[in-house]
Amino acid sequence: MKLHQFAAMRGFESARAVAGTVLIDHLAEGNQGGELRANFLNKRIQFDTNAMLFEELEKVCSMLDCSKREFLEIVVSEACANAQAVFAESFEEAGGVDHLEAQAC
Repeated sequence: MKLHQFAAMRGFESARAVAGTVLIDHLAEGNQGGELRANFLNKRIQFDTNAMLFEELEKVCSMLDCSKREFLEIVVSEACANAQAVFAESFEEAGGVDHLEAQAC
């Protein structure tokens, strides 16, 4: 491993620790998990899926050394941002005006 790669890896690890995602997962699984969910993590995203997708998710989370909650939070956040960007671009392309400006009128 080169110095640049090592330093980048440590930077990413530190940023993840500061974000507190590992701590949130640990607390949510502990004795105070119900209280934590009720006061801070009060919305659940949950769905049934096929066994193959579930196994793939577990493999990816294991490979990335993260919880399913952490992984899905990242993925859903990115998907929402991408969907909003595509919608805004398409709206402006089709209507010639920014969708936020159109809604303000």
